[in-house]
Amino acid sequence: MNHWKVADTCGECHTEIAKIYGASIHGVAAKAGVKDAPVCVDCHGEHLILDPKEIAASPVNAANVSAETCGRLPRERADRQACMILPADRVPSYADSYHGLALKGGKLTAANCASCHGVHNILQVQ
Repeated sequence: MNHWKVADTCGECHTEIAKIYGASIHGVAAKAGVKDAPVCVDCHGEHLILDPKEIAASPVNAANVSAETCGRLPRERADRQACMILPADRVPSYADSYHGLALKGGKLTAANCASCHGVHNILQVQ
């Protein structure tokens, strides 16, 4: 499947989510042909799509979002598109923050990347 058509394919069933994603920083970048733009399968997986409530296995569970999902985004490099750069210190600084430590301690309601930047309506890192 073509990387840039993934959201269209998923959007055949998930129409409202596809609209929200399409207007996000990731969706806009994917439409523009940015090769590192995350699409549905980058966060949810390709075939084994799990309920976010699956703590240990789901990459979109609150316990996994920051380190396993957002943490896989491209790091600072000169050859990356500016809109898809996640500063190299962002995930480690989150892990050491009050929220990251609370999450590590088992508090799944602690803020994670999605709490501020959105889930499907991803906002640009400032």
